[in-house]
Amino acid sequence: MVGRFLKVDFGNLDRVDPNLAATMVGELHLRYKEDFLKFMEEMEYGVFGLPREDLYLHVPGEKVRNG
Repeated sequence: MVGRFLKVDFGNLDRVDPNLAATMVGELHLRYKEDFLKFMEEMEYGVFGLPREDLYLHVPGEKVRNG
């Protein structure tokens, strides 16, 4: 089904049911996660020249509030 989605068998992306699109993107993410992460790394640091992060902040979920 993912192949058919990528070949636009279900119509252009702007006309595809959002639930179907979300399902297909989720499936692609599961199948190609490592390739996707390599692609994103190349785009961010290679193409766009963004600096690599040197600090990570961990905020516990109970400290995060909506709004």
